[in-house]
Parts: sequence; structure tokens; C-alpha cells
Amino acid sequence: MHNARSAEVIIIGAGVVGMSIAWHLGLQGIHCLCVEQNTIGAGATSVQAGGVRTQWTTPVTIAMAVESSRFYGDIDSRLSPAVDPSFDAGGYLFAATEESTLRELEQAVELQRSLGVDTSVLDTTGVAALVDGLVADEIVGGTFNGADGYFDRPDVVAQAFADAAVRSGLAFVKGTVDRITADGPDWTVVLDDRRTYTAPLVVVAAGLDTAGLVATQDVPLPVHAAPRSMFLSEPHEGQLVRPLLILQDQRFVVKHLADGRILACDLTYEDSGSVADRNCRSKIADVLRRFLPEVSSIAFPRVRVGAYDVTPDNQLVVGPLPARPGLWVATGMNGRGMMLAPAVGRMIADAITLGAADAIPAELLPERFTSGRPLAAEGQML
Repeated sequence: MHNARSAEVIIIGAGVVGMSIAWHLGLQGIHCLCVEQNTIGAGATSVQAGGVRTQWTTPVTIAMAVESSRFYGDIDSRLSPAVDPSFDAGGYLFAATEESTLRELEQAVELQRSLGVDTSVLDTTGVAALVDGLVADEIVGGTFNGADGYFDRPDVVAQAFADAAVRSGLAFVKGTVDRITADGPDWTVVLDDRRTYTAPLVVVAAGLDTAGLVATQDVPLPVHAAPRSMFLSEPHEGQLVRPLLILQDQRFVVKHLADGRILACDLTYEDSGSVADRNCRSKIADVLRRFLPEVSSIAFPRVRVGAYDVTPDNQLVVGPLPARPGLWVATGMNGRGMMLAPAVGRMIADAITLGAADAIPAELLPERFTSGRPLAAEGQML
């Protein structure tokens, strides 16, 4: 328990993004105080599957993904995690059944390759060759990057950032934030038990709660909840689905985890009702029968439920709030907190400590929603 009531920077939220921000600020000699109502990585971080990929459709997302991927390639020396998070570079395979979708994927690959990302375009035969047992009759092609992959233990990544930040001076306060108020040149974070903490800078990295907390300062953020459910089988031996397979037109993801369980996600599930509804499991079974019949009989008795914080343009919201000096946000991750956390933490730390006005791309700044400029939407979302 932290007893001091002031800090140089207060971070609200101990997800992987908040912990990356704290660690990067610690590298610059800034001691932070983190307020978290639950445990490290218990929010949106807990419903992410640990993916790290560089296949995106906008330069700003690709740049962040490449930076973060390189960071994770050196995670042992950077963060010294107490437990091996075990990165599996099994690749991401996007498969299309519609010609128009394939053209979109091909256009994205042109951009990715121009920015140094080694993604390949595959025909039907190439897609089928990568996945054992795949019925590719409907598939017209796809894209693949073998360097993409996922952490078997995404919770370990968030904890590693936190532990490294603590070694640089990060302290924690457990509690629920009620509101944030301006207090002269400083900001005061008021908890629901009336405890208060003050700092000249506050960074709100609280996922879906971020918009509500800054709304008390009359700053609307267009962030909404998109329910996500990850369905899990019991453990099975071998590698039944590899690489990670995204059926883009079916809005469907499936992969075989290191612990033997198969993970399946119906990305249209937010429109189909509650978890108790059988529609989602029915769709999973239908899609597997069409494309992976050898695993179509597998049951998915377990489900991990949560929600992503989503913006209208599917881009992050990162940076200081207009006309609110010292109040910053990092939200709108839309399931990308794990894969982009290193870049987000570095950008915010550079902007705060170095006064680097261009550290955060204009496409991510909060004021873009009221600037009247066209939004550069990210298209390759899961």
C-alpha cells in the first residue's frame, strides 16, 4: 500500500498499456503512482489472446506494431520477466473466400512490404499448404507473415512490465477512481472511499472506464464497448491448428494454444446475444465443419468474456486532452493493448519527458474527432 498522496505522474489502470507507460516513464527518471481497482492485467488485457502481429492497413498502426514486435523480441533483456511468457512465432494466416476481400488483403500487403514488413500473398494452394486438414474449396487466397505470433502467457507480459516499473520506482494504490478534478496546476484523483492523490500529470489508461472518467471534465471520447468472447476446448495433443488462422469473411479466428486447448472466436458475436445463447457455439461448429472438419467435433465448454474499447476509426486514442493541460489518455486499444503496448508507452514517455510534440502521431491524438479532418481508419481488425 502506498501512503504518499502525491506523485510526478498518476496512471489510472494497471493493464499492459498502463504498465508499459509506467516502465517507459521510469526509464526517464519519472516515478509514477498507479491506481488500480483490481489486479494487474485484470481488465481488457485479460480477454486478449496474446497476439503480436504486423499485418495492418495503416502506416501508423504498422509502425507501432513493428516497434512493439522488435521490443518483444528482446523482452528478456529489457524487462527480465520472472516467468517466461513464451512467444510462439507460428505466424498469422488471413484467408479470404471473397475476391474483394482478397484484393483488400493484397493492398494491405503492398503497404506492409513498403514499410519493411515481410508479408506474403498466397493463392488457394498456398493457403491450404500451411494448415493441415484445411478444406480450401471456398478459399480464393490469403496473406501470411511467419514472424507474427502470440504469447502463451500474456498475463506474464503485463506482470513483467509492472515488475520492471516497480524496480524503477512505480508504486501502487488499490482503489476505484470516482472522479478526476482540476486542482490549480495539478490534478486530483478522488477514489470512491474519499482518498485523494495529486499530481501535475494524470494518464488514464483504464480501457472502457477511460471515457467515463474524463467525461467529468466535459471531454467526450467516442469510445464504446465491443463484447468479445473467447471459446476454449479441453486440452488436445499435437498441433491441430497451426498457424493462427483468420477466416476474414467469416469473421472467425482459431488457433491451438501451447497448453493444448483450442481457442475459437466468432468476431460477430457481439450481435448474437448473451454468452448463454447457443448461437455462437453453433457458428463455431458450422465454420469448423466447412473449413476444418477434422476438428469440428471438438467441444468448447469454456468461455472467457470481456469487452474491447473501440473508436469509430478503429485507431487508438493517445495523448493529452485538448484544453486540459496535464490530463492524458491511452484508450481505444480494441484488443491491441498487448501487441502495441511497447510503442504506446514509449510515445507517451517521450511526449511527456522530452516535450517531443511529434512523438504521438496526429492520427492517434484525441482532438482528431473534433478537427474536421478525415479519419484514417484501421481496417484489419479482429
